[in-house]
Amino acid sequence: MAAEIGDDEMVRTLIIDGMDIHVTDDIGRTPLILSVQNGHEDVVQTLVDAGVDIHVTDDIGRTPLILGAQNGHDEVVQTLIDAGVDIHATDDIGRTPLILSAQNGHDEVVKTLIDAGVDINMSDNIGRTPLILSAQNGHDEVVQKLITGGADVGKAMNNVTPLIAAVYNGHTNVVQMLL
Repeated sequence: MAAEIGDDEMVRTLIIDGMDIHVTDDIGRTPLILSVQNGHEDVVQTLVDAGVDIHVTDDIGRTPLILGAQNGHDEVVQTLIDAGVDIHATDDIGRTPLILSAQNGHDEVVKTLIDAGVDINMSDNIGRTPLILSAQNGHDEVVQKLITGGADVGKAMNNVTPLIAAVYNGHTNVVQMLL
């Protein structure tokens, strides 16, 4: 609970008192996962410094990095990258941190992941790329960062390119970027 609500002082006290930093709730969430989901960078750093397993997954295969990226917590994402997480980890359906941050429009997280050297064209289990999803959802700034970072604008999923996804969903700014 202390990790989930961001009470870094209590987390430090619990660690000193011998708290199991790898304990999970009924759906596989650890204190690290809970603090990451809620953007508590100070608690994340405390847990990392205490030797927490940074590669842990919840019951559906989401790593702390995937959850931090999905929720747009850029400082948390950077802390995890600095700690040595796998930037290409996937959840149970093949979604990467970049795919989820792009899909949700988290442009600063996208930039952080690109700067860390992520494979910008990696797709999930059904072929969706970060560029297709961000174009589909009209996330102009993310689309621009992906294009600048070298995303393949012609890579398609079931014959749907980023351009087709943007046109179909009426995102004219994104269409202009992709032409």
